[in-house]
Amino acid sequence: MRQNLYNGSASENEISQEPEWIPETVLNRGLQLLAFMEERWQIVIGDDEFKTQLLHLEFIKDKEGVAI
Repeated sequence: MRQNLYNGSASENEISQEPEWIPETVLNRGLQLLAFMEERWQIVIGDDEFKTQLLHLEFIKDKEGVAI
């Protein structure tokens, strides 16, 4: 499947390189996308804690040893 995405968008290419999609990976990707939105449209969404709530992924942050 990864070989078929080489002509895809930059986002498709970036996520196709991720070897494993675990909850922490999903959270980090969501935070990256929100940071991109903030930079691209010069808006402020909030801190990482708020962004995690916005993504409805606070259960990941609550796991022991997970840093955002």
